Amino acid sequence: MKIKSKIVITSTIILCILLGGIYYFNVKMNSLSTYAIDEYTNLIQNIDNNFTFSNYEELMNNRSHMLALPLYCEDISPENGFIGRQKLFVFKSRTSGTVIMLQITYTGSDVDVWSSSFSYSPDLFNASDSVYGNFYNEKIPEVQLASNSFNYKGCSFNLLCLSDDSEKDLAASELMAFSNELIKFITK
Repeated sequence: MKIKSKIVITSTIILCILLGGIYYFNVKMNSLSTYAIDEYTNLIQNIDNNFTFSNYEELMNNRSHMLALPLYCEDISPENGFIGRQKLFVFKSRTSGTVIMLQITYTGSDVDVWSSSFSYSPDLFNASDSVYGNFYNEKIPEVQLASNSFNYKGCSFNLLCLSDDSEKDLAASELMAFSNELIKFITK
């Protein structure tokens, strides 16, 4: 009997802590939503009309494109107007064959922070003589990927660069140069 009551008490305490954390997180996120959707719209128009990156052309212009979302996820509301809050820019280089995708999504949060940064190189992840050589697969294409993301002024910026494997760290170096130009542009 004592074990059951300890389990019930412990479970109740854990549940209260979790619910308190969820409540605090929701209150905190709602209090951070200080940037208006109008600022997002102005940012998108400014990038669309004025942002350039040397030797790259932006393909999307005023068009939209998005991948379908999963049908159901209990923790993510489908009623959040997602389609009107996101814009994809696709920059393509005619000289290097590199593609840079920039996805900007309005979040309303005023927390400016780097979210992630990673890269993929076949030399590291799909070469028989690499650290991960046990997982070599000849069917995987010889491409490089680089990605980073950050939140700034109420928006989430997600960048992805795709390139062939003709030059070492091509995707990573192109993405870093692009990211630096974008950050200069949006912070001026």
